[in-house]
Amino acid sequence: MREKFELMGGCSSKLSGVALKELLESVFQIGSDRKLQDNLFFDRGQDSVRLSLDEVTSSSLFINTEISPPISTDENLSAHVAVLNALNDIWVSGGVPTHAMIQLILDINSEQKQWEIVLECLSNALAAENVRIVGGHTMLSPSPLLGITVFGGKRDGWPDESSLKDGDFIVISKQLTSFQLRNNLDLGKFLGGRREFDQNLLLKSNGQSAIELSSIRNFSATDVSGFGLLGHLSEMLPNGYGANLWRDSLHALIYDPDAVGFQLADASLPGYINSNFEYSKVLNKTHKNFTNLDKVISCLPQTNGPILATCSESDAVKLGAKGFRVIGNISLTDSIEVIGQNRSPF
Repeated sequence: MREKFELMGGCSSKLSGVALKELLESVFQIGSDRKLQDNLFFDRGQDSVRLSLDEVTSSSLFINTEISPPISTDENLSAHVAVLNALNDIWVSGGVPTHAMIQLILDINSEQKQWEIVLECLSNALAAENVRIVGGHTMLSPSPLLGITVFGGKRDGWPDESSLKDGDFIVISKQLTSFQLRNNLDLGKFLGGRREFDQNLLLKSNGQSAIELSSIRNFSATDVSGFGLLGHLSEMLPNGYGANLWRDSLHALIYDPDAVGFQLADASLPGYINSNFEYSKVLNKTHKNFTNLDKVISCLPQTNGPILATCSESDAVKLGAKGFRVIGNISLTDSIEVIGQNRSPF
């Protein structure tokens, strides 16, 4: 049971990017039924919904909802990661999370004491980020799910995709975790990844990193979750823009130096790695010079993954002093290429 949670919990259980894109296009874009098209009342390129409340004061309400299986049989770990994962989309959209509603799908075969533990862990995790619970919903099911809807207000500093420029640096707030791969023997040799190391990353909040990011002038941002670094980077890049990912910086995000020289055959790559790689192609991005190791690291699903952002070189230096890493730069192409050259200013 533990292996099932750790391999299929959290964002690893999301519908694939390709399947999601096809579903939305099939329902909302294809055909002549304008009513269905008009019902698509959101911008699919954004991490959370932003509703303007007052044009005069420019006040906004940010809303995001997440629901997924627990990543572990450890209730505290699962609850805290679920909360942080839900807050990330508010943070990277320029918001400050303030309130939440919980959708708690409880295991029908478990005892009430366990339900109390799960709810208490969720409450503590939200309180740690100064988010108040204002309601929710509960039900029983053969399979437990943790759902959180988060509301927030506008923060100073606003992500702006239009600020993207050729040569801008790609920065990331923390390392990636290999949590979902721990039980895959081949990939265990390939990547390493100890439980304690992964848990520290899984429980590291992006709240302070979002504040540091908002202190710079022009940037675009997203968080890395189920579609992996490559999928979410591809979503962030408009048509006509691509990226160079620096191989040594990419490998430093997760690579186990003891595994140097280990080769993984194409047939051994997990389905979710190939799925996320294909999703980037569906978003009209071509790929160059990706080894299997590059694929695994850049396509590994994350739950409460890092903030991924683009900014100028001078701003990258400021963010570097706050713990961000530079992993590449923007190019005026529609391709994402892995290169050996590292142009990091620090």
